[in-house]
Amino acid sequence: MPGYRAPQEAGSTIGRRFAIIGATISGNKGAEAMLRAAVHHLSELAPGTSFYVLSVYPAEDRRLNRDPRLEIVPCKPLPLAFIVIPLCCLHRLLAALHLPRGWLRRAPAVRALLDADLVVDVAGISFSDGRGVIVLYNAAMILPALLLERKLLKAAQALGPFRTPMNRWLARRCLPRVSAIVARGAITQSHLRDLGLGDVPVCADVAFAMPVDSEAAASADSLCQDTFFHSHLIGVSPSTVVERYCAKRGIDYTAIMAGFVDHVTETYGANVVIFAHAARPGGAKSRTNDLPTCGRVYQGVRAKDRCRFLDVALSAGELRHIIGKTRFFLASRFHAMISGLAMGVPTLLVGWSHKYLEVLDMFELGEWQMDYSALSLEKLAARFARLVESEQEIRARIEAHLPDVLASSRRNWQLAANLLGEPTEAAR
Repeated sequence: MPGYRAPQEAGSTIGRRFAIIGATISGNKGAEAMLRAAVHHLSELAPGTSFYVLSVYPAEDRRLNRDPRLEIVPCKPLPLAFIVIPLCCLHRLLAALHLPRGWLRRAPAVRALLDADLVVDVAGISFSDGRGVIVLYNAAMILPALLLERKLLKAAQALGPFRTPMNRWLARRCLPRVSAIVARGAITQSHLRDLGLGDVPVCADVAFAMPVDSEAAASADSLCQDTFFHSHLIGVSPSTVVERYCAKRGIDYTAIMAGFVDHVTETYGANVVIFAHAARPGGAKSRTNDLPTCGRVYQGVRAKDRCRFLDVALSAGELRHIIGKTRFFLASRFHAMISGLAMGVPTLLVGWSHKYLEVLDMFELGEWQMDYSALSLEKLAARFARLVESEQEIRARIEAHLPDVLASSRRNWQLAANLLGEPTEAAR
């Protein structure tokens, strides 16, 4: 972004190197959106900037990657736990004993972290109660950078609450060692204050400032050429995560979503487009593949002449461009909601965490979140009716607040630039 540059050594023409963790190109397109935004804005810090992406889906990410600045580095959970972390522990021990340790760089993930001027964590949510063993992975993901004493930025994300013993114990031992933490909203800031970290800076989610390039826009347009997409269009983006949460409470999420599609086509004369904001075609069931859930919703729709299911894996840019074509949007993925707001679309959210509310509050739109635990077709239809009635007010609020939110999103990279000008912990 114009207006700041990372300090460079006099006469240096070597670009900065960044290691990105918590992001992938495949799977969750919110992770891709954060990665694309990070690459775009960090590249403006210095010419010749390059990136290591420590990926849990390295084969898929390499296949999809078209950016020569990115090197995809394998970092799946089991190798992370049983190879990368032990090697980083060994590196730390050898350094303390002043013994040779260069041979440890043969491990790609270790090399990437050691080479990086800054490690950037773009996990959307971490160290949050109620997520079971995932908090162990949240700790494992940042532990190598901490062991190697690398500068680490936790870019804007939701953290906390920290009430459960395991999560609180891990957070207290890991988070104070992070070079800089950015809260994604006031709720996260409050949770971190309760943990004893003081008032950390608040910035909007990095994905707000993701650029949509012309290639992505043209590709999305090619999928939406016929008149079906030119009429009153409502977007629906279901989530396998919310489906699982609902199932635990005996709530038939896909039936409710299918019923909602039929309701809006009959009540408002609208066309509905269903798409996945996390997709791994042909992949096994996972939290990062909404295509099976979307397929079940579509199969339950009666009025299929008024409904289209885009049964493909779309990029983050393509998805944002398509969301921008809708008049109203029902989302269950966090970054699907981000794209709706970024494109000025009145968006109703069915979710499960404070992470949604603290972003909606930036637009004075907190009332447009529904918690999955109270989901029913009747409640969903009633809330959507209010959304339609409030369309102009909602659009006005988004228009009024979006410039400040975009500026706040870009401030993540000012913090990155500040860190680049500081010595590493090992050098202090």
